[in-house]
Amino acid sequence: MLLERYLPCRDFSSYEEFRRDFRIQVPPSFNFATDVVDELAAAQPDGKALVWSDDHGGDAVFTFADMARESA
Repeated sequence: MLLERYLPCRDFSSYEEFRRDFRIQVPPSFNFATDVVDELAAAQPDGKALVWSDDHGGDAVFTFADMARESA
């Protein structure tokens, strides 16, 4: 799972512990499109990834599969 990969510690007993110990582990070769978007697209291709709307009533919904395809 993505959270375990990048957040080794996710359970904290206090805010102070969170402030002291929270760390995001990002590998040197991290690529958001392949490491996150493609993973989510594989796990839930039809899940909503992005909902867009404008001031004129236009809107669009993009799935994780859409985002992976567009980022490839």
